[in-house]
Amino acid sequence: MAPDIHGITDGSLAAPAEDSIASFIVQALARHGWDGVDISCIKVDNCSGNSGCGTYKVSCDEYQAPVVLHVHSKRTATDPELEERLRQIGAFFAMHGLGPRRLASGADWCIEPWAGSGKPKFDDIEKWKELGCLIARIHSIPTTWFEGWKQKVYDARPVMRELPQSSHIWCFVFNGCGVWKMDEAIQKAWLHADFFAPTSAPARRIVTSHLDLHPGNMIQTSDGILCIDLDYACVTSAAQDLAFTFCWASAPWNRNWEGPAILGGPAAAQTKRAFLVAYLEASGLPAEQADIDALYIDAEVMSLCGHSGTLMGCWYGFDIPGERGTEPWLQERARRWQERFTFYKEAVDAIRASAALQADILGGLSLDEVIGANFSEGSATGW
Repeated sequence: MAPDIHGITDGSLAAPAEDSIASFIVQALARHGWDGVDISCIKVDNCSGNSGCGTYKVSCDEYQAPVVLHVHSKRTATDPELEERLRQIGAFFAMHGLGPRRLASGADWCIEPWAGSGKPKFDDIEKWKELGCLIARIHSIPTTWFEGWKQKVYDARPVMRELPQSSHIWCFVFNGCGVWKMDEAIQKAWLHADFFAPTSAPARRIVTSHLDLHPGNMIQTSDGILCIDLDYACVTSAAQDLAFTFCWASAPWNRNWEGPAILGGPAAAQTKRAFLVAYLEASGLPAEQADIDALYIDAEVMSLCGHSGTLMGCWYGFDIPGERGTEPWLQERARRWQERFTFYKEAVDAIRASAALQADILGGLSLDEVIGANFSEGSATGW
């Protein structure tokens, strides 16, 4: 068995020696035809991003098809439960043709076939329809795989027992984001908030969800799109994957975006509707105009509360005077966020009750744009 990769690279993920990686691959894939391959013929390309994980394309054209070595972050490497969860859900995605299959794995690494030609480019409406179908297929994966993991979540975070499986908080349970560092009173308000909750039947369904499906976590292949980076995957409401798509599609912070951004207006509405129609039809659900409209509004509202949504952006992005992390600074952040949270709750409640405001959203304006134009506090981006 190949040793843990951190041992080979002396714990350094930034620039491991190519010959060390090559030797590791030969040993780890000995049963896959790499035994005896001359490491001097092996090429290693560092394709790592900024997540703390390492990604290396390893090729030896003379002998084998290329593979990819994923070196997990130190957090994953020291968390055997996380590695086991990733292995299990990765196998389900691969079984359903939604992710690459593992050739070999260890406590802090895994190796898969190198598939595809990079990230998909959503540069026409047909590509958005394909994405809708892809998410429908993810949501068709049976949810039974998560039962044991749900109990582990309950044990680790007992407050989750109080929340429904559809709660927006499920996208936070497997990451160390600010939700778990909030003051007790603020955290309680955030955990138990229900104004994000979807109202349409398709959005309320409890399904296997990726929860971080942006282009950087997709691989384009000749047979379609595959999904990678399943760290946040769990079972929760269908609305959350759809909302995250709405979120990243027009987000200037998304460096993985490689297509014309959906910035708003009728073209944006047309694209989002095509995406949702494809999702509903691929899910075997009704896709009349009323069905699409209800799902559209649910996705816009839910986009506020995800790990990359407006409210978490506020939590991290307030421009507060003074030394960061001091008690006065923390108190001021808590005060501002509570005000912003209350403001958004009132705004969303008003939008839910107003056909005219919903029509503005369905016409291509984002939720933040509608709030900024109709409510006195303005949009979160200028707060």
